[in-house]
Amino acid sequence: MNDGYKQAAQFFNMFADQLDSGVVWVDNGLQSACHLYDPDTKSGMWHWPSAAEKCVEFYHKALKLWHNKKHARAMFFLGAALHLVQDVCVPHHASCKIFNGHVDYESWVEIRRHHYLTEDGGIYQISDQPQDWITENAKLAKQYFSLVSQGLPEDYHRATAVLLPRAQQTTAGFLLHFYNQL
Repeated sequence: MNDGYKQAAQFFNMFADQLDSGVVWVDNGLQSACHLYDPDTKSGMWHWPSAAEKCVEFYHKALKLWHNKKHARAMFFLGAALHLVQDVCVPHHASCKIFNGHVDYESWVEIRRHHYLTEDGGIYQISDQPQDWITENAKLAKQYFSLVSQGLPEDYHRATAVLLPRAQQTTAGFLLHFYNQL
């Protein structure tokens, strides 16, 4: 998806491997405990930093590394921040519920993700603040928790038809926001 932002799309394509590495890295070990954010309580789970806090940390680290000419490393941390923007589009992450069918839902989506691809319609104007991208995605995703927690494929489809495109659209917007900061 580039929605006409060809220069930005080409720029990020040059760093696709580094972005992907950051996206994968942030899921390792205990870091995944920081992928949760409840927009009503404005917190994560237990004493762990929230997805919003970690997103801000990774985003600012990426900007600092970029300005220090460490471009590949900057894209790695931007990938980590992107993962969090995407993750809070999972209703369980936006409700701070690590059970209630969380793994079942994510597994169902993983198998079918290619059915929910979007080519355009990026969401580019959420905020200048990285944490607001987390908050807005979490607000939407949390509305679908009761639907996906029942474990019914038709309910999974209804939620995923909204949330997976949202993850892609806000990924495009978050990337463009970063690009405009350089």
